[in-house]
Amino acid sequence: MAWEATHLLSPVLLVLLASGSWEQKPEMLHKLEGESITVTCQYQLQQGWNKMKHWCKVIREYTCNIIVSNARIQKGARHSLQDYPGSGFFFVTMTELRVEDSGIYWCGIRESYGIFVLRAIHLVVSQGEFFPSYLCFSDFLNHKVLELERILKIISFNLLIPENWSLSGFRAEPAPELRPAGFRLLFLPHRTHFLEHFCCC
Repeated sequence: MAWEATHLLSPVLLVLLASGSWEQKPEMLHKLEGESITVTCQYQLQQGWNKMKHWCKVIREYTCNIIVSNARIQKGARHSLQDYPGSGFFFVTMTELRVEDSGIYWCGIRESYGIFVLRAIHLVVSQGEFFPSYLCFSDFLNHKVLELERILKIISFNLLIPENWSLSGFRAEPAPELRPAGFRLLFLPHRTHFLEHFCCC
């Protein structure tokens, strides 16, 4: 009844957390202003493939504020949720992080009694200038080689890497069977927001 009353008063914003949700210890995640995060939330197919998915911020005990759900897609918003019901997981993305975004977040599935929490994140956003974290480049390249090549072509002023070169690790290296015929100088901006990296979640 408590959840039903809360749901009626504010059907979009407030819900009662499922029993046992507060027993989960949140995972710490530190970011700087301007950075982005992507959180992966997994669920059992038989449990939630056809149910509503939520990303909410805890505001007080047993209550959280729904930030985004798969039923609420806001054009141009800093938050998004992409569900893959056939695979049993969904992604939550927060961009252009601000200090006031700091707090405890839950991703979960809507049940009749509230939200069944799948994962808890304690996000801490600090002030500071945002530079791409090159410590994360190895992970980024492993999973996003094609996207990285495309981004480098867009943001570089003069891409001086031969067409027959390929990316490997942290630098461009020629394919073993090919010899580079020439070079063009590569310039990258000192500061860029184009390289989004999600190394923690």
